[in-house]
Amino acid sequence: MKPNPSFIADVISRLTQKGLTKDDKVLVMCRSGGRSAGAADLLTAAGFKQVYSVIDGFEGDAAKVGEQKGKRVINGWKNSKLPWSFTLDKNKMDLAGNGKGKAGKSKKMLKKMNSDNDGMITRNEFDRHHEKKFGKFDRNKDGVLDTKELEQSKKAGKSKKKKAKY
Repeated sequence: MKPNPSFIADVISRLTQKGLTKDDKVLVMCRSGGRSAGAADLLTAAGFKQVYSVIDGFEGDAAKVGEQKGKRVINGWKNSKLPWSFTLDKNKMDLAGNGKGKAGKSKKMLKKMNSDNDGMITRNEFDRHHEKKFGKFDRNKDGVLDTKELEQSKKAGKSKKKKAKY
């Protein structure tokens, strides 16, 4: 992943919008804790006084053995039963990117999910969007995505990208 060259400026801008400064508490969280630790280090080096990284991240670590192997079910904000919701408020999200890179793709995806254009993504909107995606990959319509179907969807995505370039 490429670092955001305007990360510090973006954080300062966001804090300023909320009436906060480098002296206020800043919590940083990512999926599993690694990127947020690096972000906290950058913010501290830039003069922020109270920066905290959520060590285990939002989803935590993946189980290495057992029935849940590969699933992120160990530690993390969500697995610790801390408050969270599928209802997303776009005013609380960083959606910079103007359609370029991962941030831009996320912005487009969130816009598609927000079917009633109210700036909030409800659990139903989230589920409907992902159900459509799932249906595209579940070629034999058995309600399960197997390895073959996932590989076919990856190949289809690559061929579409190649066609678009020419």
